[in-house]
Amino acid sequence: MYKICTILDIVVNNFRTNYIPDREISLHEGMLGCWGHLRFRVYNPGKITKYGILVWMVCESSTGCICNLQIYDGKCGPLTEMVGFLLEPYEGKGYHLYPDNYYNSVHQMNELLQKLIRVCGTIRVNCGLLKDMIEGQKS
Repeated sequence: MYKICTILDIVVNNFRTNYIPDREISLHEGMLGCWGHLRFRVYNPGKITKYGILVWMVCESSTGCICNLQIYDGKCGPLTEMVGFLLEPYEGKGYHLYPDNYYNSVHQMNELLQKLIRVCGTIRVNCGLLKDMIEGQKS
C-alpha cells in the first residue's frame, strides 16, 4: 500500500472536496479482482470476484459516483470506526444513507442519527436489536 498511498490520498481528497453528492448516499463494499500475492488480498466465496482487494465506498445513490473510499489493508479497527471515517464529510448535512445489512446495528444508527445522517436499511437479528423488537417479531 505504501507505493500507492500518496496517489490514493490525492484521489480520495479530490472525491471529498470537488464533488458534492445528492442527499441520498449508499455505503457498500466492492472487490477489485487481484490474483497476485498481496498480504491484504481477501477471499470471499459469496462474491463473483472471489479473490481481490476489498474496498469500502460511499457512493451517490442516483449516479453511483464514488464520493469516499477506504481500502482494506489487512488491519482495521472496529466497523463503527470505519463507517465513522467514511461518513465524516457528510455529518451534520442531512444526508440519507442506504447501507446494506452488514453495516446496520441499532447502536450505529443512533450514532449516525445524532450526526444528522438518516439511515434506511435492513438489520440483522444478531446486530444489537432491542428486546422489544425481538419480542414483537415473535408474536
